Amino acid sequence: MASKAIGDVAGVVAHSDRGCQYASHAYREFLDALGWKSSMTEELHCYENAMAERLNGILKGEYFLDRHFKTKAEARKAIAEAIRVYNHRRLHESLGYKTPATFRAEWKEVA
Repeated sequence: MASKAIGDVAGVVAHSDRGCQYASHAYREFLDALGWKSSMTEELHCYENAMAERLNGILKGEYFLDRHFKTKAEARKAIAEAIRVYNHRRLHESLGYKTPATFRAEWKEVA
């Protein structure tokens, strides 16, 4: 899904935990074919994947995604809204106080 959303862009870093699906040969070969890099934590060391863990913390702390949802539909709706706000409304200092969507659009124009 990420590769479809991002398109043909080399050098992307795919952050993950050490789940067997992310360590599989098929997944790693897929990343290689895309020209993407893999970033994975060591076992039980969340600090080694700081960018992914930071995003998880933001989603839990700012968008309350660590709460219990009554239904899967309610959880999906909350997640979709958090992602929309994060990408289209939340300004990021590391991106020059732009939203990720704005930064990506400007980056694609230059590339």
